[in-house]
Parts: sequence; structure tokens; C-alpha cells
Amino acid sequence: MNTTSTAKSVNASKSRKSRNQRGTLLIDLSFACMILIGFSVLALDCGGAIMAFGMTDRACRDAARAAAQGSNPTEARQLANAIIGTYANSSGVLTSPRIESVTYTDFGGHPPDGSSPFVTVTTSASARVLAPLSFFGHDLLSSSFPMRKTYTFPIVKLDVDS
Repeated sequence: MNTTSTAKSVNASKSRKSRNQRGTLLIDLSFACMILIGFSVLALDCGGAIMAFGMTDRACRDAARAAAQGSNPTEARQLANAIIGTYANSSGVLTSPRIESVTYTDFGGHPPDGSSPFVTVTTSASARVLAPLSFFGHDLLSSSFPMRKTYTFPIVKLDVDS
């Protein structure tokens, strides 16, 4: 009789232990899934930001390169605007890049020795975060962030007064 009750208590103990282990496994798995989801959302945001920055960078570089083909400030701005127009974006993630300034420095057609005429183009855009992160009520990433880029290129065509 004593061995039977001991066997029952051992079986009951094993049953409770395996039930406790299954419960612990479920809790561990749920925490791991929450952490994995958090990292996935962060990776999604970082990937979107990198793509948005790359597009803004390309738009500014191409606009500055086109502006360098202009022979006067008006033509340089028109060429830069024409290039920026090709980067018009209808997605909800990135606003279309826009030109903030075009600085055409030709030194009046007579650059000083050791320097060359140049054009500087500054563009800006803003990107929307795909999945804003919030931690205990504090936004880690706001809903959008501005991006600004500046490129300088030497002027290729220049009207030189003799």
C-alpha cells in the first residue's frame, strides 16, 4: 500500500512538473515573439528610411549635375527643376523632393586663379515612418522626418565675356 501511494505521488509530481514546463515554454515563446516583432518593425523602419534617403540623394545629385550644364542662373534653375520633376513621387512613404536653393557662382565670368565656377543645389523631402514605434507612451520614431541634401558641381557651360 505504501508503494502504491508513493508511485501515485511520483506520477502526480511528474504531471505537475511537465505542466509547469509547458507553461514556462509558452511564456518564453510569447516573449521571444514580441521581441522578434519589435526587431522586425525596427528593420522595416530602417529599410524605409535608407530607401528614402537614397532617393533624396539621387534627386539632389542629378539636379546639381543638370544645373551645372546651365550657362546662367536662370537656365541652371530650370534644368534642376526639370530633373526634380522626374522624381515626382505618389507613394505615401516619401514626399516628392523639392529644390530649396540653387546657388550659381560664376564669378561674373572671370573666376580667380585657382578656382572654378560652381553651382550648389540643395533639395529636401520628408519620409513617413512605416511603423512608428512607441515605448511606454513615448514615440521613439515620429510619424515623419525631414531629409535635406546639398551637392556642388563645377559649371560646365559658361558664358565668358572677352
